[in-house]
Amino acid sequence: MDKIFAFLILLAGVLVSYFAPSKYDYSYSIICGIVYLAVIIVYYLVRKKDNYFDFDSLFFFTLFFVTLYYPIFMYETDATRYVFFLFPFDYHVIPKSSSIAVLGVACYIFGALMFVKKPIPIAQPNEEQQVTRIIKTKKFYLIALTLFVLYILTGGYQELRAVYSGGNYEANAVSKYINLFCAPFLFAGIICDFSNMKRLSPDKFLFRKISVIAYISTGVIVGGLILAGSRTIPLQVILMVFGLYSLLYKKISLLKFFSFIILGLGIMFTVVVMRGYKQDSKFSGADIVMDLIINNRNNFLAIEEVKNNGLTYGTSLLSQFVAPIPFFQNLLLEMGLEEQDITSQKLFTYLTYEELAKFYGVGTTIVADVYIAYGDFGIFIFMAFLGYFINKNRENAQYSIFSMTIYGVLISYAVYLARAEYFFFMRYLIWTLVVVFFATKKIRFS
Repeated sequence: MDKIFAFLILLAGVLVSYFAPSKYDYSYSIICGIVYLAVIIVYYLVRKKDNYFDFDSLFFFTLFFVTLYYPIFMYETDATRYVFFLFPFDYHVIPKSSSIAVLGVACYIFGALMFVKKPIPIAQPNEEQQVTRIIKTKKFYLIALTLFVLYILTGGYQELRAVYSGGNYEANAVSKYINLFCAPFLFAGIICDFSNMKRLSPDKFLFRKISVIAYISTGVIVGGLILAGSRTIPLQVILMVFGLYSLLYKKISLLKFFSFIILGLGIMFTVVVMRGYKQDSKFSGADIVMDLIINNRNNFLAIEEVKNNGLTYGTSLLSQFVAPIPFFQNLLLEMGLEEQDITSQKLFTYLTYEELAKFYGVGTTIVADVYIAYGDFGIFIFMAFLGYFINKNRENAQYSIFSMTIYGVLISYAVYLARAEYFFFMRYLIWTLVVVFFATKKIRFS
């Protein structure tokens, strides 16, 4: 039955994309918004969802704001409220832009429903096996904290503060590589703590069993980054902790999920205010999610770019795909490729600012990133795979620490991934898996 609904939802997405008008039509964006909501509701009913704090809900919520909110609620009434929409774009592509958002979510749901959960027999481990499966995590937090201190000493922290305060500071180049490994060790510690706790106390999470080092290290890193004006890692830690807790211990109802969303948006907007937020016009509730809404323009640019210059056939996906390998992005540039050739974020920035692009950034979206590479077909393949991959690892997380690692890292990106490149999670995912892999083998970090 799940697969029947999967194909019906996919068909709805394909039809919406196929019949998208070539001229501006506000009513079609409304239709896209209705279909977007409808396929999600059907998906939840089919899956009998009882835990709403998961990758699906967070991703669907965010994707709406980066793809459909502006065409439905702002273009007709307050089109230039945010400065990015003062830059030119072809408004006739808005219906197609709205349609690929629906296609993207329909393909994601198709992939999710194609995964069929199979009952996994759980063998009862003997006492010796139980002990050997517990992973010591203090070392992960200590390494993460040490790397964060080195990040500060090499100027990376000062550079980060300058970025968000509008200043100018150039850190030692090594700080970027220190920062690359700090988060994976922190993530590995959190994930392994959840894995350990599930084995020691399957029914209740015992917070007192978590080491003081874990609380101190996480608090210092998260607090330090928030004070610098950065929300990315702090938000990832919060999503990872709540996501794994709701998956393994206590399911979150729809009402509690929206309560968390409202609280989270308030906290994140507070960080924006700390950065020096200013708005000439009267405050609007939309300003709270401004960082999401401004990415709608990138969808318009993606449609225009493909229309005018054709597909990139994957070159625009290269930067984030090879990001886990140190220096490989620089190697691509040395081979003659430009930054705007290997990443959609730089491409959209270049299309907006041209020669001044190196000083600014306009972001991207996951559907725009895939669309400029392979068009509608790319959205089908990549988004369907993402839906299948997410759901498979979520279901297997209770039985496999590697599935738990994959799902833990991915849910930490659930909010950010909607407005990022498709492979944006690759760097931290690969390195966190490497840390966990060695922690579970005879070769250890002790």
